[in-house]
Amino acid sequence: MKRTMYVLCLIGMLVGMGMGQTPSYAPLGAVPGSTKGSIATAIANGTYYPLQYTGTDVCVQIQAAVNALPSTGGTINLQLGTASPASCSVNPWAALGSKPVNFIWGPGKIDTTAQWYVHSNFFHMQGAGMGNSQLIYTGTTALKDPGGVNPGGVLELDSPTPATVYNYGDSVSDMAIVGNSYSPYAMLVDGTHHSQFRNLSLWGSATCDYESKFAVVDNLDNIHSSSGDASFFGLPGTSSPNGLCFDGEDASHETTAATVTDPLSEGHATSGIEISNAQNMTFEGGTSEANGTSGSTATANLVNGGFKITISGLDMEGAANLDILDTGASNIYSNVLGATASSFKGNQTDINYGQVEGIAVAAPAVDVQINAVRAANTPTDSGTGTYGAYFNEGLGYLVPLNRTLPNTSVNPYVSTQFGQAPGGLIVNPNASTTAPTYLENSGLALLEWDYSGSFGEIDLFSNRQAGSGGGVSFYDIGNTGTVTHLLDVFPTQVTARVGFTAPSYGTLTNCSSAGNPAVCGSSASGSVAVAAAATTVVVDTTAVTANSQIQLTFDSSLGSRLGVTCNTTYAAPQVTARAAGTSFTVTVGAAPATNPACYSYTIFN
Repeated sequence: MKRTMYVLCLIGMLVGMGMGQTPSYAPLGAVPGSTKGSIATAIANGTYYPLQYTGTDVCVQIQAAVNALPSTGGTINLQLGTASPASCSVNPWAALGSKPVNFIWGPGKIDTTAQWYVHSNFFHMQGAGMGNSQLIYTGTTALKDPGGVNPGGVLELDSPTPATVYNYGDSVSDMAIVGNSYSPYAMLVDGTHHSQFRNLSLWGSATCDYESKFAVVDNLDNIHSSSGDASFFGLPGTSSPNGLCFDGEDASHETTAATVTDPLSEGHATSGIEISNAQNMTFEGGTSEANGTSGSTATANLVNGGFKITISGLDMEGAANLDILDTGASNIYSNVLGATASSFKGNQTDINYGQVEGIAVAAPAVDVQINAVRAANTPTDSGTGTYGAYFNEGLGYLVPLNRTLPNTSVNPYVSTQFGQAPGGLIVNPNASTTAPTYLENSGLALLEWDYSGSFGEIDLFSNRQAGSGGGVSFYDIGNTGTVTHLLDVFPTQVTARVGFTAPSYGTLTNCSSAGNPAVCGSSASGSVAVAAAATTVVVDTTAVTANSQIQLTFDSSLGSRLGVTCNTTYAAPQVTARAAGTSFTVTVGAAPATNPACYSYTIFN
């Protein structure tokens, strides 16, 4: 609700400034009048053209256009044309203040020795496409944040105190931003919330091409950090150590509730995507490939130390070390492709579907669930805690990773005994133990843990008992090889093969009827009454059979249930007649006086 109100207020403000329409992301051609005509005419049309202002370079001209804007802001349209590549020596947005600006930048390159630092709400910068509009840092001064202490970016959306003073509603799209060894980040987002970044190619920085410090509910779409892009678009420089990085100022100021769609990160020495101080983020689609070339064991296509991060549909291939290195908590992977190897050391991680090769669950991991993941190999397991099940869809078997049973030391071995149909499961502690021959099945689940180191303890169920037409049978095979048949569950009944105890017992329906006949439907138990001055009551129930054992109990406390006043004088009941599937008759020796005699019945078949 708060976010909806915010969007409505934002739309209202933009309409009030003549900016109600969202800028198109289509590449822009030359704009008539952008380099000729009077400034007065341009202003009258509500658009400000920097090249119509005098200045020593293009950024000084942009500053002049910003200064000419009214306090309500406006549109600045930069069409470089033959002025590209243009030089820039100052931050063009230094005097922006609180003016909302829509900066449209046509095809061309800007070589800047100055950081483009923006501290403003509703700042929108739109280029003409990743390869068409390029901002390239050529300076030799190490870039810093506004405080002059922490590393900075070529384009930086930030504030002097990002933990307390924020930017809202900014957007950057359709351009390339290139750093060098003096720029830690190509693009840095800190203290900037509810903003959108799309169709960006970021390259050549010293640490991360994209760095998010403190950002809430930002939306990133088609953000690239790729050696392929550098080649396609002719971007200068070399690959940064990390591609896309999502971090935080501290534990209280993190990248949170952001959505990243179709990211592309390739050819980085350390990580393609790095998630550290971040939580509740969602990544959808995209690819992170051929990263981790430094040779370090801490490198991966995806390094995830975040909390509640959902990775869906990400393609990871060509890793020099790992596809996934997870050290976070409560992260979810769904339908991802990991073609090399992955290490899961975090807690309460779910890996669902997709294909992930070389899964290694490692200490200090706890509560990792691996469900229906296709792979050509079995995961290794050296963590602690309770693990779920790994389904090898390609080979057709299930590997349980439960490791917290009392007094157990688990080293599961996947047997070649798969049963009589695909989908069977046998897990044994050593190769010499074979599956019991009587387990006919079409989907057997047979789980084993090595309790004693000799034969092992096996707990199993089979969904087809030998010689039957279906149902589920449960067995226990002890560590001496003794087989105990525990329970059969069939469509028409459940049969316990050993002693059965329960805290209470019940029937599906229970009848209460004081009439004669007592109408009890199919109830196998209920309460009825023999009327005063009468000696019989017929109980209509289809539960009775020719072989039923019918138990009757005199109970004078059933008055409220039956809606009568029960007689307190005991009258012994007996069953004197039955019609299988229809009814049975209860008879007493002497008719009760004044009040009916009340009884409960139970039928055992």
